[in-house]
Amino acid sequence: MVCSHCNKLRDESGQWESPAGYFHKHLGTYVSHGICEKCAAKLYPWIFDGH
Repeated sequence: MVCSHCNKLRDESGQWESPAGYFHKHLGTYVSHGICEKCAAKLYPWIFDGH
């Protein structure tokens, strides 16, 4: 189950975790973060024009 607001994932025991924590715990993977062009343009319009 995924929270419709914060996107945390609920595990089998009912605990809510960040997606990165969930993936690491259950898949042994690490998640890196980035930002897509649309969000960059919205959040940082003075340094990223989005085009």
